[in-house]
Amino acid sequence: MNKKDKVLNKTECKLDEAIENIKSSKKRKFIESLDMQISLDFNQKSDQVIKNSLILPHSNDKKIILVAFVEKEFVEEAKNQGADFAGLEDIIEKVQNKTIKFNRVIVKSNLFSQITKLAKILGPKDLMPSLKTKTVVDNIFDSIKEHKSKRIIFKSDKNGNIGIKLGKTDHDSKNIKENFIFVLESIKKIKNSFNKSFLIKNVYLSSTMGKSFKITI
Repeated sequence: MNKKDKVLNKTECKLDEAIENIKSSKKRKFIESLDMQISLDFNQKSDQVIKNSLILPHSNDKKIILVAFVEKEFVEEAKNQGADFAGLEDIIEKVQNKTIKFNRVIVKSNLFSQITKLAKILGPKDLMPSLKTKTVVDNIFDSIKEHKSKRIIFKSDKNGNIGIKLGKTDHDSKNIKENFIFVLESIKKIKNSFNKSFLIKNVYLSSTMGKSFKITI
């Protein structure tokens, strides 16, 4: 079932009911992700793309392969805190040569200017560090731990849709619910370019290959 089918075959219900329906549905040969999609009332004529980050109450179990750009003397400590790759010139070279695979990048604030040369590589992959996503930081070690555990990064598409992984179908229902409510309340607090809150049109919950439920909010 593709994403389009999942939205077309939606059933409207309360959050608790949707979670239990998804968790009790036909089991796959793998543990599916449990995903939230938020549909915003977007004015496409203005620059309103949302890109931000949040620390979830509970881990969503997404595997983060993290690159940390730090000075040489901090490499070992960065790795001890969870960075998969750490360094500066040597890591820049590896990124340029595409010899390492990763899905998140953070950098110490004082080193940001040195990695701008990677913008053409990181930008198209939506991995270029920024202040909004808490990936340009002063306290690199605390940030590494956050990004490896509960911090998520999200971005709206051109139609105002935001997709966020809340967890997996074998996670505790209470944890899924708390993640859902936290994300929803956090999105409500974000302001658009006119300093107004975004209007949330619809919210959906689904598993990787399962039915999509429209949540009553």
